[in-house]
This record gives sequence, C-alpha cells and structure tokens, in this order.
Amino acid sequence: FQQQFFIAGLSAGGEFALQYAFHYPSAMTGVAALSAEQYPSADANVRELPILILVGQEDQSAVEGAQLFEESLQRQNLPVRVIMLDGEDEDLSSDASRLTVEFALQASRIIP
Repeated sequence: FQQQFFIAGLSAGGEFALQYAFHYPSAMTGVAALSAEQYPSADANVRELPILILVGQEDQSAVEGAQLFEESLQRQNLPVRVIMLDGEDEDLSSDASRLTVEFALQASRIIP
C-alpha cells in the first residue's frame, strides 16, 4: 500500500471524497469532486491538500455552490481550483476525466 493516495468522486461520491480527504489530509495527495451535491467545511489540517472541483456550467445552482465553496477555501488560503465544463452535472464531457487524471498526476507529483 502507498502511504498517500489521490481520491476522486462523482456526485455524492464527490462529497464523500472531500469529506474523506478533509478528515485524513495527511493520507491524501489531492482530491477531486465532480458534480458534488454538497460541500463540507475544511479546517487548517487541509492546508497543503490540492483540491479540484469540476461542475457543469448549465446547472446554475451547482455553479453557485462550487463558487461559494471555492471562495470559502480561498479565504483560508487553501489550494482549490474550480473548473466549469459544458453540460449538466451528470453528463460532464470527457474533459472531466482528462482533467481529473492530469490533476491527480500533478498532485501526486508524477508530472510537473
């Protein structure tokens, strides 16, 4: 087993991925939430945890939720990135998979 790993999830799985990563930040290289339904609060323990949020730009309430989450993390100086993609939340393009993999590789320091 590796000492650290990357976690990602879609919809409710995205919320779970964030909760898990926020609870065990030292075990994570990064976390990606795709179309998360809700966003947990973060504390100082996640200071070095890279966070990626992907959301479908056609779902206005999901976009607003992601932006509010991003703003709250930025106020805490946490490394977060929100990307809005074409489509509805459950129908995100193949770009979502590509971006998540690239982010995981970067967060794991496999690629610069």
